[in-house]
This record gives sequence, C-alpha cells and structure tokens, in this order.
Amino acid sequence: MPIAIIFTVFFMAVDVCLVPLAYFKQLFALIKTITDNDETMDEFHEKVNRVFTIIKFFFAGLPILIFSVFIDTYNFFINLFYEPEMQVFSEHRGKVSKKGIVTFTETV
Repeated sequence: MPIAIIFTVFFMAVDVCLVPLAYFKQLFALIKTITDNDETMDEFHEKVNRVFTIIKFFFAGLPILIFSVFIDTYNFFINLFYEPEMQVFSEHRGKVSKKGIVTFTETV
C-alpha cells in the first residue's frame, strides 16, 4: 500500500504539472484553426461558432482539466489493484482481489 500511495502521489504531481500545458496547447490549437487557410470554414457563421467555442473553452477548459486530475488519480489508484482482464465479460470484473495486490507488489 505505501508503494501504491507513492506512485499515486507521483502520478498526481505529474498530472497537475501537465494541466497548464494541455490547456494552452488546446487553446492554441483552437485559435490556429481560425487562422489556418487550410481550414474548411468558408462561411462566416462557422468562424463565429468557432470563436464561441474558443471563448467557452477559455473559461471552462481549465476547471474541467483540474477536475479531471482528481478523477484520473482515483482511476490510477484503483487500477493498481485490478487484475488484467483476459476476457471481456469476466465475472470478477471491477473487484479488488488479493491476487491483484500480489501481482501489483511483484510488478513493482
């Protein structure tokens, strides 16, 4: 369990560091679609819709990305203890098992 916590904290720290990078990269990519000549937005209303999309992302993107850090961290921690599934419809799907903990410990 201590090793799992250490890895989870490390994962969360890296995730937090990458959030601003992802935010600005996506914002830049959205802005670039308006200024690209290769873009297929010929009509004026398509460009106006894209501007509104950029404005929405500017205000809502960062809070959503920050919230996703906690969801990603939770999923990372929980998945440390799951066994790899060999079949799609396994009867043990979604259960933390002792064998999964042993597998994680041996892997680390």
